[in-house]
Parts: sequence; C-alpha cells; structure tokens
Amino acid sequence: MKKKRELTKEDGIKIREYRKEIQDKRTDRRMLAVQQRSEGKRNKDIAEILGVDPRIVSQWVRMYLEGGIEALLPKKKSGRPPKLTYEQEELLNEFRDKAEAGQIYRVLHRHGWRKIKPRSRHPKKASPEAIEASKKLNLS
Repeated sequence: MKKKRELTKEDGIKIREYRKEIQDKRTDRRMLAVQQRSEGKRNKDIAEILGVDPRIVSQWVRMYLEGGIEALLPKKKSGRPPKLTYEQEELLNEFRDKAEAGQIYRVLHRHGWRKIKPRSRHPKKASPEAIEASKKLNLS
C-alpha cells in the first residue's frame, strides 16, 4: 500500500509566496485553502471561512498533493478566443481590398455562404390604407 503524502509547512510557505503573484480570485481561493490546511486547520473550518463544502477543500488538497501548484491553476480553455490579437487583425487587413472588390464574396458563394440582408418590411404587413382605416375605427 502506498504511503500518503502529507502537507508540510514548506508547502504552505511555497504556496504563500506563489499567492502574491496570483491575480485570479478562484485560484487564490484554492491556494488559500491548501495553505491553511498545511498550517494544520481542519477542512471543515477552512470550508466555513471560504464558504464552500468541506469535500471541495479535500479535493483541492488532493489535487495539490498529486499535481503540485500547477494542478490548482485554471485549465487552458479550448475553443474560439474571445478577441483577435494584433497580428490576427493585420492578417485580416490583407483581405480588405479583395473584399471591397467583391472577390471574397465569390469564394464564399462557391462554398454555400450567402449574405443575409434584413427585409425592408414584413410580408404580411397591412397596406397603409388599411392601417389608416383601422386608426379611424379605434378613435370612436
């Protein structure tokens, strides 16, 4: 049977130093929980202070013991980045002239894309005469 690794005071000191550089509140909260656990506090007491379930504190401690500080850091999110970088914007500028000349739209059309334009009026909208007649009826 494997011997479980316990948190030491050195772990708490290392985490305290690392927390000075952390900007993310969630990560700081995780590290604070592990730091307090290394100082001898119980999971229940730490959970009350942080407003979480004691099992979460236990999970954070286990994550730290298995993967170190890196395990407590937020995971890199996959998918589309929220904003373009300056280099990506420069890449788009290269296509601006082609788009203005209409060349890009031909490529998009070949691949099934289409430019959608909002309609000027609803197809079931009443004629202006019918609208005026309705207004006259409602005034009585």
